[in-house]
Amino acid sequence: ANKLHVAKKYQQFSLRSYIYTLRQNDQPLRLEVGSAQPPGLCKGSWLCTDRNALDLFLADDWAAIFSLESVTAILAEHVLEHLTPLQVQHLAAIAYLYLKPGGRFRIAVPDGYRPDPAYQDFIRVGGTPAGGWAPTSHVHASRPRFVA
Repeated sequence: ANKLHVAKKYQQFSLRSYIYTLRQNDQPLRLEVGSAQPPGLCKGSWLCTDRNALDLFLADDWAAIFSLESVTAILAEHVLEHLTPLQVQHLAAIAYLYLKPGGRFRIAVPDGYRPDPAYQDFIRVGGTPAGGWAPTSHVHASRPRFVA
């Protein structure tokens, strides 16, 4: 357990280093949660995290990496459908604290009711994209309206 703790602290330190670099270059702090990629910069200047570095439900993990109201955007693609409604509420409450005023939390989940067989194949576990298109079931919520 101690080795895992040390590894997590190192990943969190690395993420803080990336945040410092983004600030030095006057770039916004945009966070992708559940990215299934090693923690660090991805998709240009997005900060990618996984649960090994940032447990979405642990306030201490968020506080170890971010300052309150410091994140411009949060992206959760194909993450929330794996959570319970209570976990989603918990994540929303924590994310609200770390989003800047006017910040955005973009949520993308599969649309299981879409009748298109190619889409259903794409979103199933182990599915493969056909033609390079992406799911379109996105919901946007800006910070002032995010938590009711």
